[in-house]
Amino acid sequence: MNAACTTDLSVLIADNDPDITDLLPMMLQEQFPELHSTASLPDVLTEMESFHPDVVLVDFNLPGSNGAEGVAAIGDSDKEVTIIGMSGEFTNGSSMQREGANDFIAKPFRMGDLMRVMPA
Repeated sequence: MNAACTTDLSVLIADNDPDITDLLPMMLQEQFPELHSTASLPDVLTEMESFHPDVVLVDFNLPGSNGAEGVAAIGDSDKEVTIIGMSGEFTNGSSMQREGANDFIAKPFRMGDLMRVMPA
């Protein structure tokens, strides 16, 4: 995906790091005008009841679960959502993908790397 294009995909960012939940929406708002962010698994599941995102970016260390449990709960909540796992430890990617994450990105990441794992 070209970083300059705009899509109608809605995105939910789930991370307990304020640098991610505050800054990432600002960086992505041109490409993805409908963005929400939250900081815990219970908040993600509550948000998904009314928001119904196309994509969830979820951190492995999200409060309320470990990343694999979080991915499973999000997938159980919405079978159609694209789940992209995030973690500062690359080894967490395999457990997130086993539980249903469609892709994984290691933190810290560059915007170009993030855009490559986002659905077209």
